[in-house]
Formats: sequence, structure tokens, C-alpha cells
Amino acid sequence: MLVAQPWRFDVSPCEAGDPDTTLFVYTTEAGSPSRRAMDLLASWTAPDSGLNREQQSRRHPDSATG
Repeated sequence: MLVAQPWRFDVSPCEAGDPDTTLFVYTTEAGSPSRRAMDLLASWTAPDSGLNREQQSRRHPDSATG
């Protein structure tokens, strides 16, 4: 049983090739409650439909992202 608790992340800012763009990488400690919660969250993803982003946005216009 999972109990709600604060998640603990390490955050590493990385340059993304453009000086005005920063990529933030969030990691969790192996075996920690936060890692187990992230693994559970990742398991909730939809299976790959084989459609590219344009096809998906035409199929589900509400879910289109910029």
C-alpha cells in the first residue's frame, strides 16, 4: 500500500544547446519511496499507439500540445 508523502528529487539543470534554454533533469534515489512512486506513475502510461504526434492531435484535438 502506498501512502501519500512528500516526494524527494535531485534536480540537475543542463544547458540544452541554446543559452536561453535549460533542461531540468529530475531523479530519485534507487529503492526510495519516491522511486517506487515514480515507477508506479510511469506504469500508468498509455501503450504506444504507433501514431505520430500530428496523427494523434487530429485524432484527439483536446490533447494536442504546442
